[in-house]
Amino acid sequence: MTWRDMGTVTPINLGQWMTFPVPTAFAEADVSPTYKIACTNVTPSERFRTFCWFRFLFYDPSSEALLPLPAFKVYPSDEPLVRVIEVPQTLKDAGAIVWLPQIQKRSTRRNLAGTTSEPPWGINLQEWRTAANPLPNLPPIPI
Repeated sequence: MTWRDMGTVTPINLGQWMTFPVPTAFAEADVSPTYKIACTNVTPSERFRTFCWFRFLFYDPSSEALLPLPAFKVYPSDEPLVRVIEVPQTLKDAGAIVWLPQIQKRSTRRNLAGTTSEPPWGINLQEWRTAANPLPNLPPIPI
């Protein structure tokens, strides 16, 4: 069992959803995927001024639709956050599920241009994988 790196995203503009560079997929109906969310380049001054919304989009091949799960907040921290994502039963029944993780930077202090003066911090995402569970072929995803 290993952590599989899915890339790092460092959002600069506020309110824009950014997708991680590596999508993932699960074909097993009983799997609840586990992810490690680690912040990068965090300075002490940013810990109370900015945060990110984090969510997953599911691509359902049967309906060719992108379905978002509810977002949750990620605050800048030196400690990684590990989350188990519960897949809705309707998506489990659809078969192979493609996940698109996304983040959206927010701030309690911003200027009128929608940016912040803080140095950018990012999020590195890793996914827990077992050796016996290879990735299935990912279908093309319309983004």
